[in-house]
This record gives sequence, structure tokens and C-alpha cells, in this order.
Amino acid sequence: MAEIVVEPPEYYPIVDKFFATPLVEGLQVLGVDVIGIKAGVQTRANKILLGFIIETGSSPAIGALDVDSIVSSLLEKLAKEATYTWKKLQDVSFEVVGFKVYTSRRRGREEKTSLVVNSPEDLRRGLERLGKGLMIYLKERRAIFSTIVIKAPMDGRPVINVTLLLREVMNPLEKQRLQRELSHKVESFLRTLSLDYLRFQVSVLDPEDEKISLLLREKEKAEKMVDNIAEKKELKELMRILGKKTP
Repeated sequence: MAEIVVEPPEYYPIVDKFFATPLVEGLQVLGVDVIGIKAGVQTRANKILLGFIIETGSSPAIGALDVDSIVSSLLEKLAKEATYTWKKLQDVSFEVVGFKVYTSRRRGREEKTSLVVNSPEDLRRGLERLGKGLMIYLKERRAIFSTIVIKAPMDGRPVINVTLLLREVMNPLEKQRLQRELSHKVESFLRTLSLDYLRFQVSVLDPEDEKISLLLREKEKAEKMVDNIAEKKELKELMRILGKKTP
């Protein structure tokens, strides 16, 4: 599942429903793997202006120019559909003022993930299998994460804590959705492993959470700095697309 970031974040539900999700689905049908979408939103009178930066995986069957053409057509169609829907509610229209598509260079880093299990020996094997299953699921979902930590108390209490550490800041709504989905997977895997007697708690932390500073290693902190630099460049690009000056 593609990572979606919207600035300002209060427009996330609208952008996700009317633009990001249908755009991802439309491109996937054509064999284009969408890894992330960043959207910038501005309002002007009764218009909502949008700019997009779309990160894709390599698509050998489709050239870059063809992808740009497809994205342009899809965004134009989605803007018309969103306008039609919202005209019924209030006098507002949507306009896509620009977009940029680029091929991801994050694939190598995505593979550098780790699993940490801290538990009594009688639970270790089962919890390691749980962790490996969650890692496969998260990679299929295209979540950008660094570590899964699974802890069980040494005194034998039937409870575990599963903590997912994200590499990048995630929209709070998207993070809540990921936490719910991960909880469902934990419940399903525990049942499969005959460990469903264990109570569990799932936490999803990104670099803005206070607790993550206690869990990230120095290497991951360095990677976060690199990601922040890239993020600033992309935000400036969104502002340029929207016609807004940057300092």
C-alpha cells in the first residue's frame, strides 16, 4: 500500500478518498507500482488547488513519458469527479495545478529491517515466527519501517507488546489505520500459532513520537536525517508546483 502524505494534514481524508487511492489503483492496473504520494493543498476563493509528487517503482513495460501522460489523464478525470461530487454539497471545485513523477531510490533501504524478540525461552520460537510473519506482511504493504520489537514479561504473564518503528513521519490517520491492520494480523497469526491465549498491545511509532528516541539506533538516526533532507526538498517542490515562493 502506498504511503500518503498531505500538507496541510486536515485535507488528508479528501485527498485520500478522491485522488490518492483511485490514482494508486488506476496505476497498479497498468503495472505501475506506486510507493508514495505527497500532496500539497491550497484554497483560493471557491477552488481547491492540488499539487502532487508521486514516487513509483521501476516500470520496465511503461516509459517515463507514458507514465506522465497516464497520471495527467487520471488526475484530470479525478478532479472532475471530485468537483461533480462536491458541487452537490457546496460550491467548490478541484483543480490539479501540477505534478511530478519520479522513480524510487528507497528500495535498498527498505530491505534493511530487523526483528527484536525479548521473551522467556518457551515463547521465543513462536514469537519469532510471529515477527517474521508481520515483517512479510508489512513489506507486502510497502510500509517503510526499520524494526519490529516483540516483548513478553519474564515472569510468565500471558501478554505481549508489539512495537513497529517507522523510518518516516506518517500522517496520524494513516498511522492509526496501520495500527488497526497490524492488530488484526497479530490476532490472526497468534491464532494460527496456537498462541491466542496471549493478550497483546500494538504500537506504531514514527520519528515524531517521544518513545522512539529510546528505541532508534544511531544508524537509524542518521538515516532519519537523510530522509528529513529529502522531505524538505520534496516539500519545496510541492510549493513550487503550487506557485508558492520558498525561502
